[in-house]
Amino acid sequence: MSTEGQVAVAPQQSMRKEIESILRYVNKPSRYIGCEQGSIKKDWDNSSAKICLAFPDLYEIGISNLGHRILYHVINNSASNFLADRVYAPDKDFRDLLGENKLPLYGVESFKPLNEFDAVAFSLQYELSYPTLLSMLEFSDIAIRSTDRDDKSPIIAAGGPGSYNPEPLREFIDVFFIGDGEEILVEFMESVKKAKAQNLSRKQTLKLIAEIDGAYVPSLYSYKNGENIPTPIEAGLNKEITRRFVQFDSANFPVNFPIPSCLAVHDRAVVEIRRGCGRMCRFCQSCFVNLPVRERAPEKVVELTDKVLKNTGYDEYSLLSLSSSDYRNIETLVKTLNERYEGSETSLSLPSQRADAFSVNLANMVQSVRKSTLTFAPEAGSQRMRDVINKNLQEEEIIKAVLSAYEAGWSNVKLYFMIGLPTETFEDLDAMVELLNSIKNKAKALKHEKNINKFIELTCTVSIFVPKTFTPFQWVGQDSHETINEKIRYLKDKMRNIKGVKLNFHEPFLSLLEAVFSRGDHRLNDLIELVYKKGSYLDAWSENFNKKIWLSAAEELNIDFHQYATKAFNTDEVLTWDFIKTGVSKDWLISEYNKSLNSENNVPCDKECTNCGVCSNFDTSCELNSNEDFEILKTIEKLEKNIPDESNEIYKYRLKVEKKSDYKYLSHLDWNRAIYRACKIADLPLHFTNGFNPSPKISIALALPLFVESKGEIVEMELKKYIEPTKLQEVLNKELPNYSKVVSIVEIDKKSQTVEVEIEYAKYSAIIFDTQKAEKVDLKEAVLNMLQKDKIEVEKFSHKKNKTKVIDIRQFIIELSYDEASSTLNFILKAGQNGNLRPDDFLEYLTPGIKWTTTREVILNKDFKEL
Repeated sequence: MSTEGQVAVAPQQSMRKEIESILRYVNKPSRYIGCEQGSIKKDWDNSSAKICLAFPDLYEIGISNLGHRILYHVINNSASNFLADRVYAPDKDFRDLLGENKLPLYGVESFKPLNEFDAVAFSLQYELSYPTLLSMLEFSDIAIRSTDRDDKSPIIAAGGPGSYNPEPLREFIDVFFIGDGEEILVEFMESVKKAKAQNLSRKQTLKLIAEIDGAYVPSLYSYKNGENIPTPIEAGLNKEITRRFVQFDSANFPVNFPIPSCLAVHDRAVVEIRRGCGRMCRFCQSCFVNLPVRERAPEKVVELTDKVLKNTGYDEYSLLSLSSSDYRNIETLVKTLNERYEGSETSLSLPSQRADAFSVNLANMVQSVRKSTLTFAPEAGSQRMRDVINKNLQEEEIIKAVLSAYEAGWSNVKLYFMIGLPTETFEDLDAMVELLNSIKNKAKALKHEKNINKFIELTCTVSIFVPKTFTPFQWVGQDSHETINEKIRYLKDKMRNIKGVKLNFHEPFLSLLEAVFSRGDHRLNDLIELVYKKGSYLDAWSENFNKKIWLSAAEELNIDFHQYATKAFNTDEVLTWDFIKTGVSKDWLISEYNKSLNSENNVPCDKECTNCGVCSNFDTSCELNSNEDFEILKTIEKLEKNIPDESNEIYKYRLKVEKKSDYKYLSHLDWNRAIYRACKIADLPLHFTNGFNPSPKISIALALPLFVESKGEIVEMELKKYIEPTKLQEVLNKELPNYSKVVSIVEIDKKSQTVEVEIEYAKYSAIIFDTQKAEKVDLKEAVLNMLQKDKIEVEKFSHKKNKTKVIDIRQFIIELSYDEASSTLNFILKAGQNGNLRPDDFLEYLTPGIKWTTTREVILNKDFKEL
């Protein structure tokens, strides 16, 4: 159920303390604390205008998004001294605690409530995130509907793929940004700054914003006389909203950005090498709304890769594009980068590769450090269907690519298919089965011929076609729910006897909802609001999705999902989104749609102009690299520091490292990654393990529980070159945050046993976090009672063994005392391989339900000497 009206902003001076008090009760608290390396904390009071970039999905998704990174970088580095903060959808546990404690959603860096920003800008990546967006407004004490906001409310903006059909959200969003955001968002901030300086009303501010090219302000447009598209309510407003697009500018690309505090879905450095795609697959909205194709110069790619790896400490980077293998001379570029980073254990990844452009040589270069699964996207099984969607891919090319990869050592291959495409028949599904069967049979023959050890394993992800705006298939309805389910059953039955092929299907009802919103109209605003009020939240995650909520809301509002999803439009009718101009001619899209019905292909536009209209309408052209552009790569050499050391000497060091303040919210593994990245940024010659997936020889002894600080954790690392300990401490502390500084370093014998073997005890100090609860506990009496016991048996559940056992923890309590003067509890617990009692478990037994601020003072050996 919605908790609308429950949120009240806490006093500003206690905001952070209030947040910290509830972080101790949530999973992955580092999501909400904003202590990432690379984050920018600007002066709130001296910033000319403030915006919070909001991502209506979990932290792990949002912080990985390249567009989110770009806009954060562009705004914070503008000459006008703008401030950009970030916020992500809190997971349910944290969201509920915010509501219970009447705390607002806030920017993770400033800890300011969202309703104190001048603007909040949402990224619309996925239709099912729309109810989550409304929840984020509610928990920010911001009115859900734009008509209910007053002059003190922030301007609510939105951009991203969802903006290409803004009408289902028009009642909630003040301004939509259509197209590339690098320039338009800065212009928007300039307008907000100007409105603040002139003390303009909300309505005046929105009129000023509406003057920006590519900005659509729904409140200034209405539906007149039953028209199907919104029109301006007064003279002077743009009747059409034209998409903004930018030329590639390296200055606008982030080479330093917030590094996730916990493991993210795409936790790697990213360099965008190409924007737009010339393949023009007729189902793909991303292709048509990102034309013309723009390629970044190869020397700029190398330059940006250098900077982003240096600044972030990542050991993996991705060359990002809608179709990276179409980048001109991609093999030359990858070869240059591989040679440049040779010996640094830095790996490269590319998105899924096209079968017709597949090269074993390229695949080997891409995965030269860490091999992973190769992915291809045939999309359809029959040649007829591939011609319908303009895939420009022959069956022989698909089979050749998969078999070439198998022969070269990739035994696991992923394939993407789509069902429900326009004109699809069951014969086309049979062709998909036959294609997979052919691959399996030919791979089996190849295995015997080449004596390959492993059988090929094919994982096929089968998605369901969703018609999208501004594509040649925007007029086509989705297959009915019944037809889709019948096709899924048919494929499962046909594939039953083909071994080594795994089929994964997208959930049909989710695809149905995507189709409803992808081409829906303004009448869906009420549906989104009702679904949100009924409790829909983070529906992109299967564990949260509740189908009954959507069905009951649709029934109450008399909305027919199937009618919305399966409706076919006539090519001569006015569509709800026709007031947006992407640059692609509507007549050309109609022509492409008609060609699809005749199974006619087009060549890619980066090979031959298809006259789609983009270049003429925007007075531009595709920006493609020529062979001459790659001549400069011949002068780029591998970095000297990465040349492998032929001496094979290894130097081992033992470090004592603090972990305090915000870093107490990092898990042991996340802190380990942070230290590793600092080593990479410092250019330390780390020693790596050998084998399939090399990892650095860095280990942190005796994992520290969440919320526990330390004055000196023990870290051991191995280097391939000698560095004097004080110098090593100096260079590391330069790259580590203030929350984690090196206290001391000593060199140790490289053959010495790990410090884990020496650890016997750990000494702690603790103060009760909640002072009000502290007054209700007689700590002196609690300590005395515990010391008087000979045995303290507690139940302990083992997740590894999936069973509960009873253990005596009294044997692990070595010393325990309470200092009344300082209200500090001091204790020594058994630790290490010979028995270990966690300080949080000990304190929970001593004072059930009470949270402590705990510090590990020292780690001791069997003689009680500090290690």
